[in-house]
Amino acid sequence: MDVLVVCPDAHDAEAFAALREHRVHLAPAGLDHWRPSPAFDVLAYLEGCRRLLRDRRVDAVVSTHDLGDLIAAVIAREHGLPGPSPEAVFLCLHKLYGRRREARPIRSEPVELHAAEARSPIGYPCFLKPPWLKLGLLSSRVDGPDDLSRALAAVAPEYAAWARQYQPLFRAAVDVGRYPLALQDVMLVEELVEAP
Repeated sequence: MDVLVVCPDAHDAEAFAALREHRVHLAPAGLDHWRPSPAFDVLAYLEGCRRLLRDRRVDAVVSTHDLGDLIAAVIAREHGLPGPSPEAVFLCLHKLYGRRREARPIRSEPVELHAAEARSPIGYPCFLKPPWLKLGLLSSRVDGPDDLSRALAAVAPEYAAWARQYQPLFRAAVDVGRYPLALQDVMLVEELVEAP
């Protein structure tokens, strides 16, 4: 089987190289999965992956990172390969829309990133997080309105850098009329769950 790995990091390259029963094709992205990569153009990368699939036979496309997962879903759909739909991947990636699909979700509400007077619609304490980053990036506990304003101001520059990577892909891959928050600069406030 020929497998295309999108947005691989060094760990992916090593792990997939160990698969002797498949032919693995890496599509390097020059992307840091832990910090915004200002030079990365997600739509140009997507187009490069499309060209790669026009030139070579691929049976499967995979990724081990959020942004790559959505790219892989777009490519798989376009080429009739197995995998989840771009919408399904987006719903797993976007924490608010994903929460709204859960049977018993914790409360989660959007807050405008650049609001003049930010308020938590669910009260305090709460947990502030971006709608589409992983593993707590840009996230923090918020204990009151002043704390929320400080936290939003602190994350705004890095949020903007991440948004340049994610939002163009959202625009290209999902129905933004159905999911308008995909293109809006919002953070989420969620119920604070204190647990191990």
